[in-house]
Amino acid sequence: GGFGSKISPYPEDFLVPAVSKLVERPVKYTETRTEAVQNAYAGRAQHFDVEVAAQKDGTLLAMRCTQYLDTGAYIGLFGAFQTCACLLAGGAYKWKAISSRSIAVLTNRTITDPYRGAGRPEATHVAERMMDVLAAELKMDPAELRRKNFPDKSEFPFTQNFGLVMDSGDYDGTLDKAMALAGYDQLRKEQAEARKQGRLVGIGLSTWIEICGLGPGAATGPATGGVVLSESAQVKIHPAGGVSVYVGTHNHGQGNDTTHAQIAADALGVPLESINIRHGDTDEGPGFGYGTYGSRSLAVGGVAIARACGKVVDKAKTVAAHVLEAAPEDIEFEHGKFFVKGSPDKSKAFGEVAFASYGQLPPGVEQGLDAVAYFEPPNFVWPFGAHICAVEIDKDTGDAKITKYVAVDDCGNIINPMIV
Repeated sequence: GGFGSKISPYPEDFLVPAVSKLVERPVKYTETRTEAVQNAYAGRAQHFDVEVAAQKDGTLLAMRCTQYLDTGAYIGLFGAFQTCACLLAGGAYKWKAISSRSIAVLTNRTITDPYRGAGRPEATHVAERMMDVLAAELKMDPAELRRKNFPDKSEFPFTQNFGLVMDSGDYDGTLDKAMALAGYDQLRKEQAEARKQGRLVGIGLSTWIEICGLGPGAATGPATGGVVLSESAQVKIHPAGGVSVYVGTHNHGQGNDTTHAQIAADALGVPLESINIRHGDTDEGPGFGYGTYGSRSLAVGGVAIARACGKVVDKAKTVAAHVLEAAPEDIEFEHGKFFVKGSPDKSKAFGEVAFASYGQLPPGVEQGLDAVAYFEPPNFVWPFGAHICAVEIDKDTGDAKITKYVAVDDCGNIINPMIV
């Protein structure tokens, strides 16, 4: 993602080069931390009015949610994404019906735009707060109320109330794991004993879902004028075996240089250090990218890299077949080596095939190994998780101390364990 406030352009982005052209000298813009806080786009000034209906056994029926969104003096270029909180207000639960609306309020504050989550953290707060309030009203354990209303993992892909299709999920599994790690039942016993002693001990839990991988044309088309938010990648293999990967996304703190390189290294069976990631320059590579935001760099851009690597391997099989004197359809590729099917000892390393690709090849086969790929995601991706926190508050000082915190998150396919 782009941390929200880095997505939209700022006036300074245009003023600085304009002044530079005017004075015909390089111009540098600096601001203090206070000025940065005052000028940077914000996104958390929201108030929610929420009502829920449920049966006495805890079965959820309906939710009515109204978001009052402080847009600042002007709404930002992507400020409408804040209404994402309304689309996800139902959280990870099954509802018979949800009515949700957003009311924008112009104020004298700074511009509103996405900010670290763009409505998704707010939606989690709305859903989880209402589950806690309802659990207290029904005198149910908040964990059991949540479990009762999860869609079962067999129900996925699951279509929620606003038509968004959640591709996969095991919400019971993450909650069970979190409760086991936290020793939830024991925590409740300790809480009851502490309260008998007059101590203030609280146990909070929250599940969450997140809409990521911004890009499906069917969903984003109405907001982009029909533009499909695909991503592109070019993979080029050099004669000595080095790999250059040109991507449309940009790395400014997300760790893309690591994850994107890992995808290419795994797909090609070469060392991670042999991968050179090139980004942020439209004079190189495929020529464009639709941006680093909406948790899409890996889910969309990463797939483009994997597909481009797949094309490279397919061509390399033709080269390997020529070198190994076999038919292309008889060539297998595993762990960075090309070998003849049924004869793993008859093989060539990826680097050897890369070097051979710049030599004499069969008629109709161009020299070199490179490929370009584009990827438009068919759907968003939907990570999920469950967190449990135990807190004790000192009656005399008001100090709060976290005594236990457990987080169980769906990490999907872990590209590089060191960056999770």
